[in-house]
Amino acid sequence: MGSFIKRFFVITVLVFIFSYFNYFVHVDSIKIALLVSLTVSIFLFLIKLLADILKVAGCFTAGLTYIAGLILSIFALPLALFYAQDYVDGFAVKSFLSAVLFSIIICIAQSLVDVKK
Repeated sequence: MGSFIKRFFVITVLVFIFSYFNYFVHVDSIKIALLVSLTVSIFLFLIKLLADILKVAGCFTAGLTYIAGLILSIFALPLALFYAQDYVDGFAVKSFLSAVLFSIIICIAQSLVDVKK
């Protein structure tokens, strides 16, 4: 539970800071940043769950779905950021490339804060 709170806090702070400097994302207020962090966390959980299911199914399909699950795991955070803008009013990601770059920054910040994945 502690790692979820750290991840939630890191994503919220980064979304708000990068929005303030107008890099990668745009958010209207800190309340929206908190909602974005919650939405991204839920999407990330669901995407990783689906990726794990695909990896397990790869045992039965000669590895084809394992590769799909692996690719989905790699792009889980950018996909969660990109799809969160559809569900949270007042939040926008400039492009999918911005979501990929921003997710790299989030991963680096989470490793500095020592968030267990």
